[in-house]
Amino acid sequence: MFGGPPFNKDILEFTLKDSRGLESDKKILSEANGDFVLVPYILPTLNVNIQRVAPTSNSILVSFSGNSYNGYFNESQTIFNTLNIAWRYKEKNGNWNTQGADDEYGWRYLTEGTDYEYVQNENQYQSIGSLTISNLFNYQKDYVVEIKVKDRANSKVSVLTNITKGIPYFDYGIDSNGENYFCINGKLAGMNVITGTELATNEYVDNNKVFRTRFDFGYLPNATTKTISTGLSANNITIVKPVFGFATGTSGNINYLLTLPDISPSNPTAATRLTMDTNNNIWEIKIETGVNRSNYYGYIDLYYIKNS
Repeated sequence: MFGGPPFNKDILEFTLKDSRGLESDKKILSEANGDFVLVPYILPTLNVNIQRVAPTSNSILVSFSGNSYNGYFNESQTIFNTLNIAWRYKEKNGNWNTQGADDEYGWRYLTEGTDYEYVQNENQYQSIGSLTISNLFNYQKDYVVEIKVKDRANSKVSVLTNITKGIPYFDYGIDSNGENYFCINGKLAGMNVITGTELATNEYVDNNKVFRTRFDFGYLPNATTKTISTGLSANNITIVKPVFGFATGTSGNINYLLTLPDISPSNPTAATRLTMDTNNNIWEIKIETGVNRSNYYGYIDLYYIKNS
């Protein structure tokens, strides 16, 4: 018999009372005296977490937890409470899938230790890891999955979970208007450009990864030439893109941005020239200005592949 604390393990006492107010008492002795054993039994509960392995995967991951009686059903401690797991599935608004099932209702009964494992601490249980159910859930369709737990006392509890269709990481094609489209599930990861720090890009040149470094050029020169060293050896890198930069400055209350190099059609003598050459085999950046640009502060981006 099942009950819960507080209880007397030795005696179970019943009182019956009818509509006339007449009563009758009955005492039953414990199993030690041949009648019964009373245990602190609780009904099982179930929590389920189900998700696709990936947005476009046809497989799912299942984990579960809950409460259940953690103990024996008899005084001699030979009948211990255990949990059995079963599951079934169907397409949304469809019938339970019976193909390959263990009964006519679509249930598939799992084996502990082979299909799943769980750990129990007092009256709480938790699946160890996740159970993988493979290749049954077309990512373009919606499904319903039911998980059922049954204990040794034949008490059952089940939970229904909706598995929604998967959304691809990206998709492309032609829409109903004949226009090309490209959709992304989420957002593109941006690059964090830190001045003076080498950054690996997502580009390749002749199967070689392209790297990028932004150099702090400082203030531009006053109608002369200024040079800074990149510290990069010509033996170790090959520049693979045109070299560009920018500089910002002010004139009165007006802010300016100057592209580098810069040529003014209306005033060719105000050109700002950007070049590179080597000094002792080390690449250097040179900027030559035709007019005073010392109120402009510049940055140069360099793209290159590594030779070794």
